[in-house]
Amino acid sequence: MTERKEGDGSGALESRWPIPFHRAEDGLFCDLASEGAAAGLLMLMTGISEELYCAGWLIGLERSLWKARETGPMPFGMGQITERQCLLLQLLSEEADGWWHYVDKEGPRFTSLESWRAHLTIESRHD
Repeated sequence: MTERKEGDGSGALESRWPIPFHRAEDGLFCDLASEGAAAGLLMLMTGISEELYCAGWLIGLERSLWKARETGPMPFGMGQITERQCLLLQLLSEEADGWWHYVDKEGPRFTSLESWRAHLTIESRHD
């Protein structure tokens, strides 16, 4: 992963992508457990979106899943985000020390939990 830059308080989200996967005949490998957790988190987030909304990345997915991560199971699309999925969102994001968000024309981007929380705080002030 590229080195993380700490937030400057502006709410701008720094990206820590791409995760440096290593290809092998058997699959993909990461250098660090945190990189594997970040990749797992992305797959979980997109899997929930696809399974419950038939959308690879539903608009606002990062906020909806953050809410589930923080508050627990909730109705979502054609089903429900389960207790286990909420726990996985929490554990994977903590291990990775980050959260995925969508950037127009670029796709999913990974940012530190500190930057994501700062972004949410600033966003809530504008509501």
